[in-house]
Amino acid sequence: MRHAPFVAAAVNFGTTFLRPRENVDRIVSLIGQAAREEPRTRLIVFPECATAGLPGPGAQDRASDLRHRFVQAAERVPGPTSEALGKAARRHGLYAATGFVEADPILDEVIYNSSLLVGPDGAVVAVHRKVHTNGIFKAGDEIRVYATALGIVGLSICYDLWFPEFLRLQALAGCQVHINMTANQPIFGIGSTYVPIVRAAECALYMVSSNRVGDDRPDGGLAYMGASSVIAPLGEVLAMGSHDREEIVYGEIDLARIAKTRMFLPTYNSRRTDLYDVTALRPSVAMHPQHPVLSVEPPMPEVAGEKSG
Repeated sequence: MRHAPFVAAAVNFGTTFLRPRENVDRIVSLIGQAAREEPRTRLIVFPECATAGLPGPGAQDRASDLRHRFVQAAERVPGPTSEALGKAARRHGLYAATGFVEADPILDEVIYNSSLLVGPDGAVVAVHRKVHTNGIFKAGDEIRVYATALGIVGLSICYDLWFPEFLRLQALAGCQVHINMTANQPIFGIGSTYVPIVRAAECALYMVSSNRVGDDRPDGGLAYMGASSVIAPLGEVLAMGSHDREEIVYGEIDLARIAKTRMFLPTYNSRRTDLYDVTALRPSVAMHPQHPVLSVEPPMPEVAGEKSG
């Protein structure tokens, strides 16, 4: 199927800590701003936990007030965020994705660090629960891709992207456009700069990565460093945001470039699955019987009256 080129937008977003309704209103407003600024926008991405923020270390205690406030901020799908995002997406004829705190549909006080993608018809396309997580959030256990009018789409949240296997599995399932949402602090800045570039190049696909800006530490949260981006299949940075202000960055996505890139750099055809598939089933190379570990000992000193050698 031939897909026409389109524009993707990634948002440096400054969440107001634990104010979901206020944040969703601002997300809706920024969707409208992107549609006005760049009418060819067909996908807009907001950061990890954009509707509530992320808890700092004080939330780890089960009895903490901060933990309780995040449980109270969690919502199910369908819910207020999915409905508001769906209306905005339908109004502007685009796909919109954001991170949010999801409440388990059955279990009380079980929450997930999740991402939501809605389509131009207003319907929910995907919900991804962060797989690599800990603390107050329960980990998700699915890696999926989704067929859309924009191509085949995959989602990840922050730390998920640090694991090459995660995105490789999506790419092998056909992923063409990867949506990544982060809340990276300056100390983990490569998670919003180099890691998205490397993953896009490894898998020869487009990456749309959105990160937060601002400082929630006075309220019990964390500080963030922006650098939202749109990356092309060879790792070319089409757009990247600043480190300290809210803004929208735009990049053109042309799926035809993926096929050309994979012909030029045939990483899929070059994969040695005959080797990879058995690596986990045998000892490491260093301990293999044919390659023993060698210990190098210092030479023995000469004994008086004897000649060495």
